[in-house]
Amino acid sequence: MESGGRRRIRAVYRDGVLHPLEDPGLPEGSIATIEILGYQQPASTGEEKSAGSRLVEEAGLPGELAESLEELIEHMAKQLAQRITGDQRLHELYAAVEALEPGAAPARIGPPPLDNDTWLLLLSDVLTVLEKAGYFDETRPIRMAANTRTLQPYTYVHDTLRGKPAYQDLARATGADEQVAKLVLETLAEAVKRAVKYSLQHQRETR
Repeated sequence: MESGGRRRIRAVYRDGVLHPLEDPGLPEGSIATIEILGYQQPASTGEEKSAGSRLVEEAGLPGELAESLEELIEHMAKQLAQRITGDQRLHELYAAVEALEPGAAPARIGPPPLDNDTWLLLLSDVLTVLEKAGYFDETRPIRMAANTRTLQPYTYVHDTLRGKPAYQDLARATGADEQVAKLVLETLAEAVKRAVKYSLQHQRETR
């Protein structure tokens, strides 16, 4: 029996999972019925749109940022994949969840539990890319909070992976623009998802 009214939100389908692009405003643990009313296919450019392009497009920022952001995502993903592969217990947890629910491991298990300084360094790398593109004012609130170590990036990234609007919390906590906060967190979340994928691929290839 339904206990709530109908509401319509947009979502993007990636890696076998529908990811909401807006906060559905549902209580934690709610089960919702999804009705597909229509969809748009990604633009055909001869190759799949990169994560960097998608994130920059969603943030409404210039497309020239896309290549730099994509390179950073790939670099961070490889770093994180090494950490995952080197931690047997963590690797097995990701593998077990992925075997039961493909594509869900990053959200279920969360990002690799690195120390906060390491997560702050990863966050700083994202901010540096934006700063090099001229977004000093937009990133300054987050940069200041990161420099004083008052942020816990892991929590924000985990919530982002779980589909929660963590960027709103980050924006409120730092005074940053929501779109910039969202771009930063989505970039880190994308790196985590790719890292899990790379680590599990490595396991299969070395068997």
